[in-house]
Amino acid sequence: MRDITTIIFDIGRTLVALHTQGETFGRLMQAIGVEPSQAMQTFWNAPEVLDHSTGKLDSPAFYRVVRERFHLEYDFESFKEAWCDIFEPIPSMDELFMELSGRYKVGLLSDTDPMHWERLKVLMPCLATVKKPTFSYTVGKLKPHLAMFQTAAVDCGSDVAECLFIDDLAANVSGARACGMHAVQFTSPEALRRELVGMRLLEGK
Repeated sequence: MRDITTIIFDIGRTLVALHTQGETFGRLMQAIGVEPSQAMQTFWNAPEVLDHSTGKLDSPAFYRVVRERFHLEYDFESFKEAWCDIFEPIPSMDELFMELSGRYKVGLLSDTDPMHWERLKVLMPCLATVKKPTFSYTVGKLKPHLAMFQTAAVDCGSDVAECLFIDDLAANVSGARACGMHAVQFTSPEALRRELVGMRLLEGK
């Protein structure tokens, strides 16, 4: 087994929590006609959203398509603010992220869009330290497509066998393993730390 030199994080539900309780996001979903609590199960799978997440629509085009389809009375900046009102850092994950980045190469691999990435860098500044993150909107695919994992390894300057991928979804963990990466499923910061200690990637406290 090749030693792990690189740790690659998913973002949503791994480094940041995703919620639909934000006031501006809730109003946007209501204007679209979607119950905010169901937005990630319904609207997130709409063709426009998937096209935005895979780079087929840039952010202004995505805004125009959604505005016209749902007859929204939002200017672009107001729409962007509402669209990004879904993130909240998971406590202690920024600390763990920086602790690992002091010992290993650290990467990001996420299904996301340009507007969300800009918000995430402000909300959790440690993410901006990653020189070449890997995103669905630049690769043109979604996890668990093989190209996502292969590109993430290349972006980190590593072989897939040297990488450990951390994601909250079992399907993505399986996809990473099928690609040749090590992978663990995120459930909580405490459980992740224990797993990393067990793998001798961190020392126990």
